[in-house]
Amino acid sequence: MDQNQGIAMRIVASLLVLGCFAVLAWLNGRVVGEGAGQVAIYTAIGFALTLLGVAAVTGLNLAADPGTLGPWGYGAVWGAVVRGFLVVLPFTVMALLAQLVYDWPAAQAFIQASIMTGGAAAGAEVMRQAGRKTRYLVVSTIVAFVFSGVWVVFTYAFQKVAG
Repeated sequence: MDQNQGIAMRIVASLLVLGCFAVLAWLNGRVVGEGAGQVAIYTAIGFALTLLGVAAVTGLNLAADPGTLGPWGYGAVWGAVVRGFLVVLPFTVMALLAQLVYDWPAAQAFIQASIMTGGAAAGAEVMRQAGRKTRYLVVSTIVAFVFSGVWVVFTYAFQKVAG
């Protein structure tokens, strides 16, 4: 695979992950917000949280092992992390079915599950490509745990502020 194909695949994977989290945020925004404006704000903030969370997993993996991952560059590590976060796809489909077909507002649970599973899968993907160093899995899982907690606090605060 040449470099342009790798960049194109990284972009597609990034858009899929970000799009899935935007859909999950929209679904949850419909539950915690009132009206289209609040749902849009919640979705936009959820999208920004996703960018920050994936960037944190990427950056802290780079910081945990600069000798091995440093030569890869941020873009290549980001690519491995978003490939791990592609596990959000089935969670998004399940959340869409649950809420839109069965009227079960469980998007928050699917968000938390996809963040934690995605973090572990991202660490496993970096491990697969960079060598079997457990630190990638540990770092990614800890960051995903924090990311998940931040999303819960954000949801709670949004509900309080939105009324």
